Amino acid sequence: MCVHAMKKSMDTIKETIGEENFTKFVGNENLSKATLMFAIDDTGSMGGEIQAAKDIATHIVNYPRPNLKVDYILSPFNDPGM
Repeated sequence: MCVHAMKKSMDTIKETIGEENFTKFVGNENLSKATLMFAIDDTGSMGGEIQAAKDIATHIVNYPRPNLKVDYILSPFNDPGM
């Protein structure tokens, strides 16, 4: 379910910004450096979803990229007033 939602989101981004900009956005084999940002809702009621997001982020971070230097950004967010 999560993979399907992510694909749908990425397809929407691709349609919105176009093929060339999308390729720059997600990177390609010709790049030597990339930055990935994870925005994760850390509201208490999102416990199960937060764990799923952590698992996916961990898998992405641990994916081998031998010729690519990657910087990571974590941007937690929650409901205002929390």
